[in-house]
Amino acid sequence: MTIELQFLGAAGTVTGSRFMLRQNGRHILIDCGLFQDGRRLKELNWQPCPVPPQQTFIVHGESKARQALQADLKQWGWHTKLPTREAVFSIK
Repeated sequence: MTIELQFLGAAGTVTGSRFMLRQNGRHILIDCGLFQDGRRLKELNWQPCPVPPQQTFIVHGESKARQALQADLKQWGWHTKLPTREAVFSIK
């Protein structure tokens, strides 16, 4: 069983981090941070994905920000969850 971890973001910036975990043909995007510095970088946050993810977990610490992001992503047809502290989810 091979597990690959690819580093995809935060190059040259503090925010915008993201990592792709791959195993058995499955792809899991981890810690997909948002860009916060400058208008050009912020616009990168809202370019739609060609294929929406099957599930998105929003884990930002501020409740109102989590709910606002959830509402934005719902408009794109994304399925989101707002996990509570110490919640555990099975990845199938």
